[in-house]
Amino acid sequence: MTKLVEDEDHDLEMEIMAELGPRVIEDIGVEEGHDFIFKRWTIDFHQLRKLINKRCVNVVKRQMREQPA
Repeated sequence: MTKLVEDEDHDLEMEIMAELGPRVIEDIGVEEGHDFIFKRWTIDFHQLRKLINKRCVNVVKRQMREQPA
């Protein structure tokens, strides 16, 4: 989220969720991809997306509350 807001000059608004969720999923794939393949994890991507989006919404809301006026 920091990269989107500071580096890419997005406003800290709920609309950031359109990019935040997919980027989190992509980051998980990059960081854990080796384990996905070699440990043969099974992943419910529908459930994963729901959990990530719920968590991201909470983080964005918290950041918006803490943002100086």
